[in-house]
Amino acid sequence: MNYKGGCTSQPVTPMNAGLTCSVYSGCKVNCMPNYQLPDGSTNMLIKCENGQWIAEGSQWNIIPSCEPICLPVCQNNGICLSPNQCNCPENFMGPQCQYESKPCLNLPSMPVNARRKCSRTSCTVTCLNGHQFSDGSTVAQMECKNGNWIPSRGKWVSLPDCQAICKPPCLNGGKCLSLNICQCSQDFRGPQCQYRSDACNPKSIEFNGAYNCTGTSDVFKCSLSCPTDIKFSFSPAEFYVCHYSIGKFEPSSIPQCVYPENVQDIHGPETSNTYYHQYSNSSDYFKKFRLNGTKFDYTNPNLFFNGSDSGFTSQNQILLLEKKLPKPGTCFSWGGSHYKTFDGKIFRFETI
Repeated sequence: MNYKGGCTSQPVTPMNAGLTCSVYSGCKVNCMPNYQLPDGSTNMLIKCENGQWIAEGSQWNIIPSCEPICLPVCQNNGICLSPNQCNCPENFMGPQCQYESKPCLNLPSMPVNARRKCSRTSCTVTCLNGHQFSDGSTVAQMECKNGNWIPSRGKWVSLPDCQAICKPPCLNGGKCLSLNICQCSQDFRGPQCQYRSDACNPKSIEFNGAYNCTGTSDVFKCSLSCPTDIKFSFSPAEFYVCHYSIGKFEPSSIPQCVYPENVQDIHGPETSNTYYHQYSNSSDYFKKFRLNGTKFDYTNPNLFFNGSDSGFTSQNQILLLEKKLPKPGTCFSWGGSHYKTFDGKIFRFETI
């Protein structure tokens, strides 16, 4: 097809535009919606002169393409890539690149039990195996915005620590410390804190000597001992073992300490590792006992074992008090001024 001016074919259609042509009047370019020519117009005429297509009435040597329109315009050297879409330089952000973007100078703080992989503008934080975030997820994203690392999830101001997973879960207020490891409160034992600690109470052994006990989350065991020079009724086992799941000490046959008839055993107060029988006073003969210059109140043995004034702390020890009946004595006087008391003391009083 021959066009006026010597052109034998249509011109190449500019990008983002449509083209209509006539062999007599030339061609017309119409930009697509939200696009425009470099001079701001949306259409132009193209004519053929000396066998070449040129833009009529313009300074362009080649036929330009239609460019996308961004309103408001991109700022700070931003480039309009498509209608109302600005491509911002490295240190600017926003729909029109109107905000200065400060770089993050340091990496974000690391949550406990996690690892991270970061670029200049983003970080991926992943929980270690057997751990998860408080919402049950294991991966979280962070973005650098205006010099600060911000979690991509709007509900978090900062990333929480990754928490250990225990399956089955810890019971009775137990805390999951690491994968399937529960930390139980003082009153519970077992892998999931499902057993009460008093299921293996050493008092249930009903032994009249001292206990030395240790335990794990599953088992509690005690060894037995008698005071020096006091024998067992028969040889004890090395340990008496109680499983919290059963709640009974084995072996069940328990020896006793064999005390002389004139000796009474007094057990000290309970501690976390040593257990004693409760003290019961059955003697009225001794109210005070002196040891290393320290008075002992027979009616309140706890003051002796733990009192701040005694200077003596006992664990896993037994105090033995010997019951002595009072001995008869004689009281008499002579010379009218001399007296001898029942305990052998002599007094003299001057008479007027």
